[in-house]
Amino acid sequence: MTCPHGYDDCGGLQKHKPRSPEQHKRFFAMMKAAHDNWREGHEFTPRNRDHLRRWLTAKAGYADQSHITAQIPIGDLVILAETIAKAAKQDRDDVFIRITGPHRVTIYRPHSIAFAQMGHNTFCAWSDDVSTGIGRGLGISGAELLESQAEVA
Repeated sequence: MTCPHGYDDCGGLQKHKPRSPEQHKRFFAMMKAAHDNWREGHEFTPRNRDHLRRWLTAKAGYADQSHITAQIPIGDLVILAETIAKAAKQDRDDVFIRITGPHRVTIYRPHSIAFAQMGHNTFCAWSDDVSTGIGRGLGISGAELLESQAEVA
């Protein structure tokens, strides 16, 4: 008997549909197009395509969050958050710090999208959320951006 929620009968290990290589390639083509067309002067300036992907992942809500609240000037609070992130030995490109209140900052650490760790359905939902984030950054969603580039080619 197969569980309708994707669990096997002997131990509750989740089984998920493997990720589609075609969807994987489409997603990274979307990231290349987004990076190539990213607006100067946007609130976020990516250093490279992977940096943009990690930021969009965090913005889409696929991230661990830590909140720091202290009654100190916000500039000092940001420095404190950066120090904490460094002390945790987290890669600077993999951590995003955002001011989320007058005395509060949030540290975002995007989740991994490793091929073996994220099934197809989760990857598709996440990809759609990132496409929407691209739309907020460019005024055109990632899916629309890919379609427009296909029309040009």
